[in-house]
Amino acid sequence: MSGKKENEKKCYEMVLKCRTSKGKFASSMHQVLISKKNFVDYGGERPDIIINADTEVIGIEHCLTDVLFDVGAKRGKAQSMIRRQSGNSERLLRKYQDRELLDADIKNGTAIKSILTMAEERSERQLKFSYADFISNFREVCREHNDNCQEYRKRISDIAAGRVSTLACLIEIPYLKESVYRVNDSKGTRRQAINGIPITEDMLLAVQNMRGFDFVILCMYCLDDPLNINGIVCYYFLPRAIKEGIKQQRIKPVWSFGLTRTFEVKFPEDEISINDNGDVTFMARVIRKGE
Repeated sequence: MSGKKENEKKCYEMVLKCRTSKGKFASSMHQVLISKKNFVDYGGERPDIIINADTEVIGIEHCLTDVLFDVGAKRGKAQSMIRRQSGNSERLLRKYQDRELLDADIKNGTAIKSILTMAEERSERQLKFSYADFISNFREVCREHNDNCQEYRKRISDIAAGRVSTLACLIEIPYLKESVYRVNDSKGTRRQAINGIPITEDMLLAVQNMRGFDFVILCMYCLDDPLNINGIVCYYFLPRAIKEGIKQQRIKPVWSFGLTRTFEVKFPEDEISINDNGDVTFMARVIRKGE
């Protein structure tokens, strides 16, 4: 399975793990997806995931809106810091299955430098976070995928061959552990700790405009929880009934948000280790700025 397909699979499996669904539609749709998990095919393209069940076919197009994205040189497109760092981490882990390479890189400082580079990039992206840039990218991702709905729908209709067919979009939004947000709404500006990204009116409007899809899932998960056990938050929306989805899921949308916490990460040499099975462990002490 390619890296892209592996990412799509991981995100969809997080949706199935999620236990936060509220409201009649979200709960019922979540149960539908769980009940049909044995029919899932991750090999599709446009849409990315196909649930080919006995009585119906559900097509799911996956997309990523990375909060800490940066802008690439080519065509000014947003590039995912999350995907890039994930790929770098996997390459490091594969490299350091060789104990001699690990020992050598610990001694010469290469191992620590590689990890610190990723930590520093993340801290820099936090400092540069702009809600205006985030929502601009979010809108563009939603619009681009909605524009392709006719192609997605034709494919699942062909597969369904007379069965019921449904088209959905799964929007993946990674967030940071213990993030404190500067939230702006009708009550003014305040600091607030939130699991997941604060839902804004702009985000809901972008989802409402995705009317080429039958339903949309927002899947937020904690970047710093490698098992993704406790940090998954999912919302389900019918674009044509967005207000009802807000009400059922008890969403209190805000106007905008900003990131307010930045970290330094220290990696003492003795906190990079490899066990007898060849598994590499990177231990880090995360401290607040100024500690």
